[in-house]
Amino acid sequence: MSTGGAQGAQATVEEILRGNQIRTVFQPIVNLRAGTVKGWEALSRGPSGTKFEEPREMFEAAEGRMLDRHCCSTALSAARGLPKDTKLFINILPSSLYDPSLVEVFEQQDVGVERIVLEISERQTVEDTAKLAEAMRRFTDRGFEAAVDNVGSGYSGLERVAHLHPSYLKLHRSLVQNIDTSHALRKMIRALESLTAKNEGALIATGVEREEELKALKEMGVEYGQGWLLGRPIDTPGSGSPGEPTAT
Repeated sequence: MSTGGAQGAQATVEEILRGNQIRTVFQPIVNLRAGTVKGWEALSRGPSGTKFEEPREMFEAAEGRMLDRHCCSTALSAARGLPKDTKLFINILPSSLYDPSLVEVFEQQDVGVERIVLEISERQTVEDTAKLAEAMRRFTDRGFEAAVDNVGSGYSGLERVAHLHPSYLKLHRSLVQNIDTSHALRKMIRALESLTAKNEGALIATGVEREEELKALKEMGVEYGQGWLLGRPIDTPGSGSPGEPTAT
């Protein structure tokens, strides 16, 4: 019964891919000092109203690298209308970095590689961080930047930081929630700030949902933020669109 169900789910995702039913929404990453948009995280969505609308369900039911490649291509195509002076953050599975042809997927689109930030996804366990770092260097040597997602959620995230030397560390929501009232969380973020400074990188606080959290992050000097308070995911970024950043 369980095998048949998995095969049925797999077939459904394959139908979604054949029908080009994956769409991309964009959530702003905001410069907390200036209140301007630094970049946009591309978030993949399946057909509305289905269990595959959320990417986690799709990736659990499909062969990861095939779906990952499709999501990257769709995001790049949808991002052509983004302001040219903003970055594009694209989630990518660690295993996808081992595919040399993936570079062509990026270079064939009308988005300069210097604008692309490859955000290492948490959907796969990384068993050989040194090998992953070597694969990532093939991209960064071409002008891509790297980000590590969900930093602070576990030891594995910090291990990747040590090897990958990313341009951005995205703080897990658990480090941001109630930062305004937690001395311990502030100490942890200070330590991560020191780490990013050594690598000439920057912190991005994710899951910013309260004004008090935003104020505390600004006071601490955290450079960038992302969350519903700053802007919700939207289909097409533009002046006055719902979800535009509200931080000033």
